[in-house]
Amino acid sequence: MEEKHKKIDRRVIKTKKAIRNAFVKLMVEKEVEKITIKEIAETADVDRKTIYNYYTGVYDIWDDLENELLSDFEKATHDLKFDVEHPLAVFEALTQLISDNMEVYTLLMRIKPDPRISGKLYSYLRAKVSETINTSKRIKLERAHLATEFVTGALFCSYQYWFQTGQKEPLEEFTKNLGDMIVNGVSAYLIRE
Repeated sequence: MEEKHKKIDRRVIKTKKAIRNAFVKLMVEKEVEKITIKEIAETADVDRKTIYNYYTGVYDIWDDLENELLSDFEKATHDLKFDVEHPLAVFEALTQLISDNMEVYTLLMRIKPDPRISGKLYSYLRAKVSETINTSKRIKLERAHLATEFVTGALFCSYQYWFQTGQKEPLEEFTKNLGDMIVNGVSAYLIRE
């Protein structure tokens, strides 16, 4: 019985993912208000009834996508500490998170940023960076706010740039280079007398 339950769960997960990915693909082409359940069903290659088994409408799909991305982001960064001198673990976690959801992130970052997701991701990332900067013993707290904004903006905008320019550099290499730039640039500013 338990094996059958696992198969059903995997099928549900796969179907919901196909629906969410179809929704994101359509978002690249048009505004959310103009996307229909029929279009999502056709793009996902499922029946409209199947979509209604899981969602009440287009905005319910949008909410589910948003919640999943935010949850994945929070899980990937929850226990990590942004260490301005040794950031490798954080950047490795971000690399893995993006790799695991490459199709969705690629599509989302290529469209006009939606404040519902990008704003929440940015705010969460800013809070995480701020928490670490403010708890570091070597950092002058009067400089923490600017450093927090710099690191958060650099991360967010750089990943967006990477997606929008066709991911020419391998993700691992890009992430390592970004980490090096952020750390070497920020450390000198934060620690200097």
